Amino acid sequence: MEIPKSSSDYLKTLPLPAAISIREKKVQINLEEGLAKTIKEAYYATTSFVEAQIGRVLDKLKETGLDKNTIVVFTSDHGYHLGEHGHWQKRTLFDNATRVPLIIAGPGINKNQKIMDAPIELVDIYPTIIGHGGNGNARVCFGKKLCTTAQRLQGKGKNQCLNGTGRFQWNKPQSTGLLHQNGSLSLDTMGRERSHGSRII
Repeated sequence: MEIPKSSSDYLKTLPLPAAISIREKKVQINLEEGLAKTIKEAYYATTSFVEAQIGRVLDKLKETGLDKNTIVVFTSDHGYHLGEHGHWQKRTLFDNATRVPLIIAGPGINKNQKIMDAPIELVDIYPTIIGHGGNGNARVCFGKKLCTTAQRLQGKGKNQCLNGTGRFQWNKPQSTGLLHQNGSLSLDTMGRERSHGSRII
């Protein structure tokens, strides 16, 4: 089992907010390799356990016939670092912490739908389920129905998303921005950091 390494020199290559976020928890810095492996093994064991429980739920839905009128949404509230960038757990703006699985299945869901390479936020789930259930549109909602995802790929609809951990991350294809608490914006486009003095109001 491989444990990622992260040096002080690596930190110097990162935008300052990113470097701060992966060194926020001092007790996680330079974990002893045996402990790090135990943590990864525990994480994988937990994932396997959860996967088995999901299988039990799906089996019961099929056994009772409820799969005919039940939409199943599988997701998570955050991603997780397992030593990447020298960090463990969440609370960073790296993809390891901000990306989550999202699987939607059930009656009326296209099983042949390909994985979409378009930004999606968890706030998009609620209007999607409301709309799919024939209940119209949610009156007060910041998300967008995922049925518009194909339109997004053609340049329509949502083309960015926002993540937050006290700092906020703005994701668009080929660029990422950090919205700092003081209102300044740092853009990282194609791996190159650019800082702007503009404020977000």
